[in-house]
Amino acid sequence: MGERGEQGVALIQGDAGRSSFNNTFFPFTPIVVSTTVVRTFRITNTGPAFSTLTVGPIIVSGGNAPGDFAVTPVVTSANINSGNYLDFSVNFTPSAIGMRWTTVIIPNNVSGMSPYTFKVQGYGVWWISDPEVSVTGNNANIADGSSVPSLVNHT
Repeated sequence: MGERGEQGVALIQGDAGRSSFNNTFFPFTPIVVSTTVVRTFRITNTGPAFSTLTVGPIIVSGGNAPGDFAVTPVVTSANINSGNYLDFSVNFTPSAIGMRWTTVIIPNNVSGMSPYTFKVQGYGVWWISDPEVSVTGNNANIADGSSVPSLVNHT
């Protein structure tokens, strides 16, 4: 059984480290609360010819925010023939600010590798940066707190 992140980088069974390199860390930038970011993973049957890899149900569990992550489509059970693969996604929708993480769990029929697990994480924020305001009149800036009228900026 081979597990790969979106960029095709192999994931290690039981990997606790999260990285944007293998798609287990949701992007470099924080995610605004209630916004969804999706990462896709691929399970490949790298076994011998005529072997069938059975997986499922794929779930997320544990960590500090398992409810912020969801597997799509819902995979209750799948049979993957040798050389074939199954793609699934993990959606991250932070419900609060701060570091959020959980474990993806993939039960399977491979001796010594069931369940196959790896951790995913992301960072939730209320906003990406403070908004800025600029007010103009007649295409000229009006300074904050301005108290002197001007024909240039139509005040």
